[in-house]
Amino acid sequence: MIITDENKIPPHADLGTRVLLLKVATRLFAKQGIKGTSVREIAKESGQNLSLISYYFGGKEGLYQEILRLNIQDIRQKVILDNRKYSVLTQEIFRQEILRLISAMVNLKINSPDFLLIMQREQLEGMPRARDIHQELIEPVAEKWFQMMEQAQTQGLIKKEVDSRSFFILMMQSIWGYFLIDNCQLKGIRGKFSFPEDKEEFKEFIMNVFLEGIFQ
Repeated sequence: MIITDENKIPPHADLGTRVLLLKVATRLFAKQGIKGTSVREIAKESGQNLSLISYYFGGKEGLYQEILRLNIQDIRQKVILDNRKYSVLTQEIFRQEILRLISAMVNLKINSPDFLLIMQREQLEGMPRARDIHQELIEPVAEKWFQMMEQAQTQGLIKKEVDSRSFFILMMQSIWGYFLIDNCQLKGIRGKFSFPEDKEEFKEFIMNVFLEGIFQ
C-alpha cells in the first residue's frame, strides 16, 4: 500500500524499500540526469512515499551520491591491485592483470549499463558530483596500477618511453568511448562488437591494440 501522507514514515520501511529507491533512481538519473529527475518522479516510479527519499538519503542529492558511492565501491573491489604479491613481474602476469581491468569495464557495461551512463555524463560535465568519491576510492587504486607498470618498466618488460598514466587514460577512455558510441546506436560508425555476445572477443581486441606496442 502506498502511503499518501508525505510526512509520515511507514513502520514497515525496510532495506528492500531502500534498494528499490536506489534502482529506480539509477534508471531515471541515467536517462534524464540528476537535474532532469525530480524526487516526486522517483517516488511515483518506485511506488513509494516521497518522504522515504529524505528518510533514507537526505534528499535527491544524497540519493545520487549513494548511487555513486555504492557502484564505485563495487568497481574498486573488482580492480584493486595488491602490488606486494608481485616481487617479480612477468609479461603473462602483466597481461592477466590488464585483462582483469578490461573485464571489469566490460562487465560494468553488461551488468550496470545505467550506472555507466551516469558516469559518462559525470565525465562530460567535469565530474561535479563524483569527484570527491572518485578521489577517495579510485585514485589510490589507480596509483597502484601506475606503480605496477613502472615496475614492469624497471624489469625491462615494457618500453621505458611509455608513460604509465597516459597509457591507462587512453586505454580506459577508448573502452568508455566505444561503449558510448554503442549506446547511441549509430549505424554508420558502430563497431563490430555487441554485448554480451562478443565480450570475450572485445577484450582480446583491446588487449592486442594496447599491449602489443608497449612490450619490449
